[in-house]
Amino acid sequence: ARRRRRRERRRAAGPRAGWQPPRASRIGAGVDPADVSSPTFSIVQSHLGKSVTLHHSDFYRLRGEAELFATGFYDLQGAMLIEWIDRVPSAVPEEALRVDLEVIDSGTRRLTATARGPRHQQLLEHWLLP
Repeated sequence: ARRRRRRERRRAAGPRAGWQPPRASRIGAGVDPADVSSPTFSIVQSHLGKSVTLHHSDFYRLRGEAELFATGFYDLQGAMLIEWIDRVPSAVPEEALRVDLEVIDSGTRRLTATARGPRHQQLLEHWLLP
């Protein structure tokens, strides 16, 4: 029963319901799945992978750039996965791959990916091609 309640809470959390970025983020980075959890309360969690250090951030609880600056976010080096980036839009880098997930109905989601900068455009094209 406890497991079911957690899952239901996750589904009711808002427009990202059903998406599990920690699970998705470890793919390609070589991060041990047992070491991945949500950074909701810590704002940033870093995971040392085999190929890259992955910094998973959740900006939902932030009230602005000053709070983000206090976390040391701007000093991090490596790959970034950021949830709720719209809370601190100034944190979006010049070059980025943005993935938005929209809830269409209870069983349908729309994923939209946009690239900023040539390197990320190339990554997006590689991702989309079979």
